[in-house]
Amino acid sequence: DPQLTGIVPDKGPVSGGTSLTVQGTRLRTGQRKDLTAYVGQQPCYIVEEVNGTHLVCRTSPSNQTAELTVRVLFGKAERSVPGQVFHYMEDPVITEAFPAESFYG
Repeated sequence: DPQLTGIVPDKGPVSGGTSLTVQGTRLRTGQRKDLTAYVGQQPCYIVEEVNGTHLVCRTSPSNQTAELTVRVLFGKAERSVPGQVFHYMEDPVITEAFPAESFYG
């Protein structure tokens, strides 16, 4: 019986693309094609081979900032991370970079 125990990191930009590690036990249950992950209602695309203790997925974009539950479906069995949510944050804005010039080598 798979169980989810945590997520790392617990926040990322609304533009998506965060590499999210879902931690747990007995995660390699059933066939890979039956395994799907979600942050709220948005799919989180599994990008690495799942092992018994963690899976890694890439978050989808969100249309708003929010605190959402992370869920994994093992076929028809759904599990969520207890007591922890993923925070979609505003995208960072870069206003300046230093140094403004670099050497050419």
